[in-house]
Amino acid sequence: MSVRPSDDLAAAFARLGGEEDGQVWSDLWDDLCHQESVYDDSFPALPYLAAIATGRSPGEPQETVLMAGLIASAADDDRRTRYAEEIAVFAVAEQVEESYR
Repeated sequence: MSVRPSDDLAAAFARLGGEEDGQVWSDLWDDLCHQESVYDDSFPALPYLAAIATGRSPGEPQETVLMAGLIASAADDDRRTRYAEEIAVFAVAEQVEESYR
């Protein structure tokens, strides 16, 4: 049984960076975006995902961008405001990636 994000989101992301990363990402997807659904508990993951995207924390960048994009796409105005800094990280990352194409 995986950790629910509301129970200990920090511990769930702290498991990244080892040999079990595939399972950790699977657990995170199940907990945060099960069947491409976004929940109230999904939004607090954005700071952790932004830290991975900027290289401040271990993790797979592709998984990070996919998950953050799904979560951000479901944000209402209040959540867009609350998590604007984290969402902006992914907008900048996308612009950098496009410049290399």
